[in-house]
Amino acid sequence: MPNRYAHIRDPGEATWFVNSRVWHELEPAAEDVVIRKPSYGAFCDTPLDTILRNLKRDTIIICGTLTNYCCGTTARQGYERGYFVVFGSDVTATDEPGQHEAELRVLRRGFARVLTSREIITALQGTGEVQSA
Repeated sequence: MPNRYAHIRDPGEATWFVNSRVWHELEPAAEDVVIRKPSYGAFCDTPLDTILRNLKRDTIIICGTLTNYCCGTTARQGYERGYFVVFGSDVTATDEPGQHEAELRVLRRGFARVLTSREIITALQGTGEVQSA
């Protein structure tokens, strides 16, 4: 992530990601699309929106870290682009439990349907659509 606020943190701290890798159990398959994001939200300066629209997808399911930064920003960006946003409450995390719960409350109020991973799986198995579960 580029450090736009050098006065907050030493810019050298962010260089760890240059040699980073995906955890071996999460490595993408040959047919998977890999998107490298330059900012907190997955839609900012990436081809994600174009890819999803070309695939005729209208729903995004969010999991990952950090709940109140990358995940929350992506949820908002997706919502503003017209996607149904499903946010996994137990498959997102942050370094501060209070921030996690606060972000989930905000997202529930207008940006996303917040569900547990079990609720998401059940909805996908039952209807193939999470937003109507």
